[in-house]
Amino acid sequence: MPLFLIKKPNNHVHIALWKINESQDELLEMLKDKVAEPDDAMTSSNQSKFSQRIAVRLLLAHFFDSFKLVYDDKGKPHLADKNNVHISISHANEFVAIAVNCQEPCGIDIEKISAKALRVKSKFMNEKELDLAAENEELATTMWSAKEALYKYYGRKEVIFDTDLSLANLSLRESDFIGKIKLNGFEKQLNLKKEKVENFMLVYTC
Repeated sequence: MPLFLIKKPNNHVHIALWKINESQDELLEMLKDKVAEPDDAMTSSNQSKFSQRIAVRLLLAHFFDSFKLVYDDKGKPHLADKNNVHISISHANEFVAIAVNCQEPCGIDIEKISAKALRVKSKFMNEKELDLAAENEELATTMWSAKEALYKYYGRKEVIFDTDLSLANLSLRESDFIGKIKLNGFEKQLNLKKEKVENFMLVYTC
């Protein structure tokens, strides 16, 4: 399935999602037509990760005729040949998602909705968020995905999820809510959007 989802929430943000149901040979054949030479970061001995990395490049090829994907020392992805373009990448199981922002850093995350977020909720939720999530798997997964998106926006390692990142105006019904980053003299409020995709939760900054 080439593109599972593509969205443009505003003039400077693009969101794309790929659902992998192709074989690796099929993915590589598609990539061969898009990218002249695979980059070193694409290699992996893990077959699932390898397929995800191919899908990332296929998504990028949807937006750019050519690109050079690199990662900095914090693990944040960049397009080395496009200084004015910011990207973020996420993958979970068969889904791979990217955000492309032409104005500022961005963050995207996709997670499978499950009880996993509830089991570790005290590690990433503050008291208000714990009360809101209660025992709701979808809300807890949304919070986890949202904080991952904020973390990716910030782009540095030293973040404490339950105190440095916070969420507001979050509900099951509304797709828009607020995320805040506050640490080490850095403070930013961001608009977040969420979307349920099959049994996964997709959250991104915009």
